[in-house]
Amino acid sequence: MRLTSVLLAAATTLGAGAAPMLAGCAAEGTMVIEEEPPAPREEVVVTRPGFVYVHGHWNREGRRWAWVGGRYEILFQPAADPVGDKAGTKGAHILRWEKDRALAVEWRGRADMPEMNTSPLPTWVELKFEAAPDKPGHTLVSLAHYGFKEGAGWERSYDFFVNAWGTVLARLTEVCAGPR
Repeated sequence: MRLTSVLLAAATTLGAGAAPMLAGCAAEGTMVIEEEPPAPREEVVVTRPGFVYVHGHWNREGRRWAWVGGRYEILFQPAADPVGDKAGTKGAHILRWEKDRALAVEWRGRADMPEMNTSPLPTWVELKFEAAPDKPGHTLVSLAHYGFKEGAGWERSYDFFVNAWGTVLARLTEVCAGPR
């Protein structure tokens, strides 16, 4: 099994990826995006004692523990922001964890999204992984980002994350389709 920094790389190169595939809205203020990487779930979701990886998403500078309530802190720009306060997930926690099936975490916005960076964090992301119904060896990855409210700042944040998460999932699919 190979681990790459697909999701982390996608998060640092936003706008360079494919358009997101919107699956619909589960509720107002929620986006749902789905992809079907050509790899079985056990290769898309990898666990190690105490840690969870979604195809190598975690960078070494981040801190994530695989238990509900554990920290979920990623440092997207560790040199410029060593604590993840401006470009990271400082203060986020794991809300739900079902090994190899689902992960829900609190989520922050970028520094220019103050509405998303309050305490407690107002938005959260849920990832679900299941076998793709009609494609053996593929995994259906569903990402839902909840908690967006009304207002100009929220609309900008929502638009940013529709693009960002679409890019992240497209990159995940690209890596899963590559050589193993």
